[in-house]
Amino acid sequence: MSSDADPEYAPEEIPRLVEPLLRLEADVLYGTRLGRGDRQQSPRERFFANQAPTWFSNRFTGLSLTDMGTGHEAFHSELINEVNLCDDRLGFEPELTTRMAKLGWRFAELPVSDTP
Repeated sequence: MSSDADPEYAPEEIPRLVEPLLRLEADVLYGTRLGRGDRQQSPRERFFANQAPTWFSNRFTGLSLTDMGTGHEAFHSELINEVNLCDDRLGFEPELTTRMAKLGWRFAELPVSDTP
């Protein structure tokens, strides 16, 4: 489970986010800050800054994620050995998402709280 070090996300949501993985319903889970249909949940600047990379990612991977830049990401640890990552900066999330999608991993999203 990955989570940003800042207080933006609620750590108490982590058990709920790993449930689909434990039930083997998904291989990777992203917490979406937009999953409640409330676009005001995130500040406007972050919303628009995240939508372009998410849109491009969806376009090239065939996924339909709403929030690729989320700080809550979880996946089965044994699968990560299949992913050869190159980027260690801002390109990490698009690269990780693309490589997991190309490997055929099953994605799921659940809403998460976002405290600006």
